[in-house]
Amino acid sequence: MRKSVIALFLIVMIALPTLALADTQVVTDSYEGLTDVYATLTVPQFGTGQTLNSVTIAATGWGDGYLFYENTGLFGGFNMSLNEFTFEFVLGGELNPDNWEIVGGDLLFDVIEELPPSGTVFVEEFDGVIDYAGPSGATFPYSTSHDWTMEITPDNPLFANFVGDGDVDFSVMCLTWFSVTIYGADNDWGLHTEAGFDVSVTYDYDGAVPTETTSFGGIKALYR
Repeated sequence: MRKSVIALFLIVMIALPTLALADTQVVTDSYEGLTDVYATLTVPQFGTGQTLNSVTIAATGWGDGYLFYENTGLFGGFNMSLNEFTFEFVLGGELNPDNWEIVGGDLLFDVIEELPPSGTVFVEEFDGVIDYAGPSGATFPYSTSHDWTMEITPDNPLFANFVGDGDVDFSVMCLTWFSVTIYGADNDWGLHTEAGFDVSVTYDYDGAVPTETTSFGGIKALYR
């Protein structure tokens, strides 16, 4: 009797479920300038290909500088009675420096801070060197910094601003206000001020591990 052999190759496919993993993406922007600051910070939106769970905005507004004074005569001094910083951080909006304001948008953070005044500072007769120090000069430094954090979840109307294929704009403003009295007819003085903003936007989303497939092969012989 003649027997034939039929060989069959068996494949078993095991599909593992797709795993959803929490992941984050961080985007940043910053700006700094002299005196009053009006600027737009821009970060990319989160794409629509994955599920965005929340948006966390971390921002810093800072300002610093100094008043410098040198008496070049017999008598002199100064008094800084007002030293004020105004910060605004707005989602969207339009800058209007002519009127010292941001128009429209959604205000996220703001603060007005009045720093301690210098008090009255008197100096001696000119010492022959313009260095804003020594017996006839003085330098009065000042600085401030503020940090803000906000989490935006899908139930917040602002959430939709961060989803898409474009950009998100923040309008930022820092104004500085001073009131300085100068004593003495002969002097050399001025104000130097810097300010800036930093923003970090963290997108928390569901990432995904692709579906994994494992196969097993074998030979089975059938006789007949």
